[in-house]
Amino acid sequence: MKKVGVILAIVIAFGLLLSRPVFGQQGIFELSGGNLPPDSDWSWGVALGDLDGDGDLDIIFANDGQNGLYLNDGAGVFTGAAAANLPVNDTLSWGLALGDVDGDGDLDAIFANTYQNELYLNDGSGLFSDVTATSLPEDDDDSRGVALGDVDGDGDLDAIFANRLSSNRLYLNDGSGVFQDVSRSQFPGDGGNTRGLIMGDVDGDSDLDVVFANKDGQNRLYLNDGYGLFSDVTLSHFPEDYDNSRRIAMGDLDGDSDPDIIFANRRSRNRLYLNDGSGVFQDATALYLPTHDDWSLDVALGDIDGDHDRDIIFANFDEQNEVYLNDGSGVFEDVTSTHLPVDSDGSLGVVLGDVDGDGDLDIVFAGNGENRLYINKGERSVLVGLAGCKGHP
Repeated sequence: MKKVGVILAIVIAFGLLLSRPVFGQQGIFELSGGNLPPDSDWSWGVALGDLDGDGDLDIIFANDGQNGLYLNDGAGVFTGAAAANLPVNDTLSWGLALGDVDGDGDLDAIFANTYQNELYLNDGSGLFSDVTATSLPEDDDDSRGVALGDVDGDGDLDAIFANRLSSNRLYLNDGSGVFQDVSRSQFPGDGGNTRGLIMGDVDGDSDLDVVFANKDGQNRLYLNDGYGLFSDVTLSHFPEDYDNSRRIAMGDLDGDSDPDIIFANRRSRNRLYLNDGSGVFQDATALYLPTHDDWSLDVALGDIDGDHDRDIIFANFDEQNEVYLNDGSGVFEDVTSTHLPVDSDGSLGVVLGDVDGDGDLDIVFAGNGENRLYINKGERSVLVGLAGCKGHP
């Protein structure tokens, strides 16, 4: 199996559904206030996955206090389980990723923190133990995001951290969930005040490359040689930009079978970069995206209206969250006013997944004091598929 096939097989097998295209629904959302318990913390990141092995999607939040865990009853009704199932933590978590880092068949959780990053191993039932001291390198990098993927082709999940105060970090997994920092030897230095990142095979050579969203400098693209040695090709492959980017989503937006990129930007226009298939990107924002200067802090992709293409959800701070529908060629229409309830609650993160088991994509927004679940009220799907792979102020 090719290297990208290995990581995609791992993601699919364990239900890490950061975006999950489905067909047959209309993409009209309703706020489901009673299905998700209230939370007074600021949640900076959110992920979905089957954490307790019962076949539905649970929710985990990266918080400014105790991180949050909510278990799903299968119908999209969630129960708080952090007190019983998560280690106690008092550091500020900015982002997280889920994946089976120790090869035991369940989803573990890795957190990007202001101080020491953390790794929690899952026992398979959704009960997590903190193995940071024995499994992660010591750090004080003020990490804002983290992504998991097999970057060196050995069949296990490695970790890349997006850092604010130091260079970004590459940690290789020994297969048992113990990580080694190889940043100096295998990763270009980048002091760009990074806030988000994403992995994907942008140049079609069957390995995972990485894109970084930077606050104070040029966004970056690193290409992988297949063994986890990365080269910075930003100057030759990326448009010039200084947009105060926060997070990224990746997926085929124009139907040409290569991954394109969306940047969520703070107080500047969000950006759409189209891939020519070789990993060289063109800024198509002016022609393809609606004209808005928002305070966007996160973005997610998925087929919310059942027309077999990827649509966009933006999480905006102190402004209305947004829904853009794709016409199939990568041209987007803002349908927020008809598809999403009015809100200005301060969204910090967003993820898509079918939480109520009806075959369409629902939305979870991480917020500044109250997280929100929006249920997709469209028709049932006739086909369910998988797509995609995913820091901050």
